[in-house]
Amino acid sequence: MCIICTDPNCDHGERCGRVKIYKEGGSASDLLDGRGEWEHVIPGAVIRGSVFLRSHGVTYRDSMTYALDYAIHRDAVDGSGGGITSTGRSEIAQGWVNDLIRLFDSGQSDEAIGKVFCDEVYAIEAHRKFTENDFSSLVAILRSYIDKGIVSQSKADEIASWMHGRI
Repeated sequence: MCIICTDPNCDHGERCGRVKIYKEGGSASDLLDGRGEWEHVIPGAVIRGSVFLRSHGVTYRDSMTYALDYAIHRDAVDGSGGGITSTGRSEIAQGWVNDLIRLFDSGQSDEAIGKVFCDEVYAIEAHRKFTENDFSSLVAILRSYIDKGIVSQSKADEIASWMHGRI
C-alpha cells in the first residue's frame, strides 16, 4: 500500500504518481519523464563515514532514495551552489560531509537531518517550484528515518511542517 495515497493497489506511488521513491530495477528518468537520478537525502559519504548511522543499520545500498531531476542533483558539482551540496569533491562539499558526520556522531542527529532536508528543498527551489510530489517523496523518506531511529518524531513533524509550507 502507498504510504501517501493509502490505496492498497498503489505500491510506493507508481499508480498515484505522488511518491517518486526507489523500487529495485526502476529508472529515475522513466519516473520523471526526463533525465533523472536517484537521490539519497543523506549523502553517501556521510552514510559511509558515520558510526552512528552504521550502528542504526543505515547503508548506502539500502537507503530509500527518490527520483530527482539530473540538473538539480548535479549542478553544484563545482561547489558554486544550485545543486545538492554534497555532490562532488569540492572543499564546500567535503566540509558539508564532515559537518554532517560530526553532528550524527555527537548525538545531534535531529540537527543533521534538519540540515539535509533543508539542502534538498533549497536545491529544488533553486531550479523550480517545490511541489506536492517533492513533499510526498521527502516525507516518505523522513518516515523511514523515524523508523530507523535516526530522527525524533517531533523533529520529523517540524521538518514536514516546514516543507509543507513551501509548496
